[in-house]
Amino acid sequence: MISGVPQRSILGPILFLLFINDLADKISSVAKLFADDSKLYRSVRSDDDCKLLQDDLNALAAWSNQWLMRFNEDKCVVLKIRASLNYIYTLNGTHLKEVDEQRDLGVIVLTTDLHHRLTFRTLHLKHLNDYL
Repeated sequence: MISGVPQRSILGPILFLLFINDLADKISSVAKLFADDSKLYRSVRSDDDCKLLQDDLNALAAWSNQWLMRFNEDKCVVLKIRASLNYIYTLNGTHLKEVDEQRDLGVIVLTTDLHHRLTFRTLHLKHLNDYL
């Protein structure tokens, strides 16, 4: 979201979470919220599933426009695991970029034609070893 969480504030992040708490109520897909980061996902096995996911993206866009909390479409991406359907998703009329990997809380999620795998960056493993 372009607006984001106010920095250097104790109350700001709490008020922000209260403000966006109803975001997941507007969609049928699974939504995960962490600070000012949001993830939307669902199992997609048919064109109807693609349309349901796009409907949820449209609902999120409507929510963000209503509350003046626009998503930063340049940072929004699509990661397909075991992708067999070709569908172009949009948010606020912007085509979302499809990526082969996405970082999520220090974990890199990769997609391949055969399966997905999780890997940690060497940096995270180094820091983990420092504590052991």
